[in-house]
Amino acid sequence: MPEPVADAGRLIVLNKDEHTVMFVSCASGEVLATIEVASDPHEVAVTPDGVTSYVVSSVGERVAVIDNGGMAVRETFTHPEFAFPHHVDFDVDGNLWLASTLANKVFVFSRPDHEPLSVIPTGQHSSHMLAFTPDRSHVYVPNIRSNSLTLIDAAER
Repeated sequence: MPEPVADAGRLIVLNKDEHTVMFVSCASGEVLATIEVASDPHEVAVTPDGVTSYVVSSVGERVAVIDNGGMAVRETFTHPEFAFPHHVDFDVDGNLWLASTLANKVFVFSRPDHEPLSVIPTGQHSSHMLAFTPDRSHVYVPNIRSNSLTLIDAAER
Protein backbone atom coordinates (compact mmCIF):
# COMPACT_ATOMS: atom_id res chain seq x y z
CA MET A 1 0.00 0.00 0.00
CA PRO A 2 1.39 3.46 -0.82
CA GLU A 3 2.69 5.38 2.18
CA PRO A 4 0.92 8.63 3.12
CA VAL A 5 3.78 10.84 1.90
CA ALA A 6 2.83 13.31 -0.83
CA ASP A 7 6.36 13.64 -2.15
CA ALA A 8 9.89 13.73 -0.81
CA GLY A 9 9.88 15.39 2.56
CA ARG A 10 6.16 16.03 3.09
CA LEU A 11 3.75 14.17 5.31
CA ILE A 12 -0.03 14.20 4.95
CA VAL A 13 -1.86 14.45 8.28
CA LEU A 14 -5.63 13.99 8.61
CA ASN A 15 -7.39 15.94 11.36
CA LYS A 16 -10.70 14.16 11.88
CA ASP A 17 -12.20 16.60 14.39
CA GLU A 18 -11.15 19.71 12.46
CA HIS A 19 -12.18 18.30 9.04
CA THR A 20 -8.82 19.26 7.56
CA VAL A 21 -5.77 17.81 5.87
CA MET A 22 -2.31 19.20 6.65
CA PHE A 23 0.86 18.99 4.61
CA VAL A 24 3.81 18.98 7.02
CA SER A 25 7.52 19.31 6.25
CA CYS A 26 9.29 16.22 7.57
CA ALA A 27 12.55 18.18 7.92
CA SER A 28 11.27 21.15 9.92
CA GLY A 29 7.87 20.06 11.23
CA GLU A 30 6.42 23.22 9.70
CA VAL A 31 2.81 23.05 8.52
CA LEU A 32 3.02 23.93 4.83
CA ALA A 33 -0.73 23.98 4.15
CA THR A 34 -4.02 23.18 5.85
CA ILE A 35 -6.99 22.47 3.61
CA GLU A 36 -10.64 21.82 4.46
CA VAL A 37 -12.37 18.60 3.45
CA ALA A 38 -15.73 16.99 4.29
CA SER A 39 -16.32 15.88 7.88
CA ASP A 40 -14.25 13.12 9.46
CA PRO A 41 -11.31 12.63 7.06
CA HIS A 42 -10.41 9.07 7.93
CA GLU A 43 -8.07 7.47 5.38
CA VAL A 44 -5.64 8.64 2.71
CA ALA A 45 -4.04 6.92 -0.26
CA VAL A 46 -1.36 8.49 -2.44
CA THR A 47 -1.12 7.54 -6.11
CA PRO A 48 2.04 5.57 -6.95
CA ASP A 49 3.44 8.60 -8.82
CA GLY A 50 2.90 10.81 -5.73
CA VAL A 51 0.93 13.42 -7.68
CA THR A 52 -2.53 12.91 -6.15
CA SER A 53 -3.95 11.95 -2.77
CA TYR A 54 -7.41 10.55 -2.10
CA VAL A 55 -8.81 11.46 1.31
CA VAL A 56 -11.95 9.63 2.42
CA SER A 57 -14.28 11.51 4.75
CA SER A 58 -16.29 8.74 6.36
CA VAL A 59 -19.04 10.81 7.97
CA GLY A 60 -19.07 13.30 5.09
CA GLU A 61 -19.38 10.35 2.67
CA ARG A 62 -17.08 12.04 0.15
CA VAL A 63 -13.67 11.51 -1.35
CA ALA A 64 -11.43 14.56 -1.77
CA VAL A 65 -9.02 14.40 -4.68
CA ILE A 66 -5.99 16.45 -3.66
CA ASP A 67 -3.27 17.88 -5.89
CA ASN A 68 -0.16 17.18 -3.81
CA GLY A 69 2.00 19.74 -5.64
CA GLY A 70 -0.48 22.57 -5.15
CA MET A 71 -1.61 21.23 -1.76
CA ALA A 72 -5.25 21.89 -2.69
CA VAL A 73 -8.47 19.97 -3.27
CA ARG A 74 -8.86 19.44 -7.01
CA GLU A 75 -12.35 17.94 -6.75
CA THR A 76 -14.59 15.80 -4.57
CA PHE A 77 -16.84 12.92 -5.48
CA THR A 78 -19.34 10.61 -3.85
CA HIS A 79 -21.59 7.69 -4.74
CA PRO A 80 -25.26 7.29 -3.77
CA GLU A 81 -24.49 3.93 -2.13
CA PHE A 82 -21.66 5.17 0.12
CA ALA A 83 -22.31 4.49 3.80
CA PHE A 84 -19.29 5.32 5.95
CA PRO A 85 -16.74 5.01 3.14
CA HIS A 86 -13.46 4.07 4.71
CA HIS A 87 -10.34 2.59 3.18
CA VAL A 88 -8.90 3.31 -0.29
CA ASP A 89 -6.15 1.72 -2.37
CA PHE A 90 -5.16 1.17 -6.00
CA ASP A 91 -5.15 -1.92 -8.18
CA VAL A 92 -2.44 -2.82 -10.70
CA ASP A 93 -4.21 -0.76 -13.39
CA GLY A 94 -4.35 2.34 -11.17
CA ASN A 95 -8.09 2.14 -10.46
CA LEU A 96 -9.24 3.38 -7.07
CA TRP A 97 -10.80 0.80 -4.73
CA LEU A 98 -12.86 1.90 -1.73
CA ALA A 99 -14.35 -0.15 1.11
CA SER A 100 -17.64 1.30 2.39
CA THR A 101 -18.09 -0.07 5.89
CA LEU A 102 -21.82 0.30 6.47
CA ALA A 103 -22.76 -0.36 2.83
CA ASN A 104 -20.98 -3.73 3.08
CA LYS A 105 -19.59 -3.08 -0.40
CA VAL A 106 -16.39 -2.39 -2.26
CA PHE A 107 -16.41 0.24 -5.00
CA VAL A 108 -13.99 0.46 -7.92
CA PHE A 109 -13.53 3.79 -9.72
CA SER A 110 -11.57 4.61 -12.83
CA ARG A 111 -8.97 7.33 -12.63
CA PRO A 112 -8.72 10.19 -13.33
CA ASP A 113 -12.45 10.58 -14.14
CA HIS A 114 -13.72 8.70 -11.04
CA GLU A 115 -16.44 6.87 -12.94
CA PRO A 116 -17.76 3.80 -11.09
CA LEU A 117 -16.52 0.58 -12.68
CA SER A 118 -17.85 -1.91 -10.14
CA VAL A 119 -19.86 -2.10 -6.94
CA ILE A 120 -19.08 -5.39 -5.21
CA PRO A 121 -21.30 -6.53 -2.31
CA THR A 122 -19.31 -8.52 0.23
CA GLY A 123 -22.34 -10.31 1.64
CA GLN A 124 -20.94 -9.62 5.12
CA HIS A 125 -21.26 -6.90 7.76
CA SER A 126 -18.95 -3.89 8.19
CA SER A 127 -16.59 -4.31 5.25
CA HIS A 128 -13.93 -2.00 6.58
CA MET A 129 -10.52 -2.18 4.90
CA LEU A 130 -8.70 -3.42 1.79
CA ALA A 131 -5.53 -5.52 1.69
CA PHE A 132 -4.18 -6.34 -1.75
CA THR A 133 -1.94 -9.35 -2.28
CA PRO A 134 1.65 -8.36 -3.21
CA ASP A 135 0.94 -8.87 -6.93
CA ARG A 136 -2.34 -6.93 -6.56
CA SER A 137 -4.29 -9.76 -8.21
CA HIS A 138 -6.60 -10.23 -5.22
CA VAL A 139 -7.88 -8.09 -2.38
CA TYR A 140 -8.91 -9.18 1.09
CA VAL A 141 -11.71 -7.26 2.77
CA PRO A 142 -12.07 -7.73 6.54
CA ASN A 143 -15.70 -7.67 7.67
CA ILE A 144 -15.46 -6.62 11.28
CA ARG A 145 -19.01 -7.42 12.46
CA SER A 146 -19.08 -10.75 10.63
CA ASN A 147 -15.62 -11.79 11.87
CA SER A 148 -14.78 -12.83 8.33
CA LEU A 149 -12.71 -12.01 5.26
CA THR A 150 -13.99 -11.58 1.72
CA LEU A 151 -11.54 -12.43 -1.07
CA ILE A 152 -12.05 -10.60 -4.38
CA ASP A 153 -10.30 -11.43 -7.65
CA ALA A 154 -9.25 -7.95 -8.81
CA ALA A 155 -9.31 -8.84 -12.50
CA GLU A 156 -12.75 -10.50 -12.37
CA ARG A 157 -14.46 -7.92 -10.15
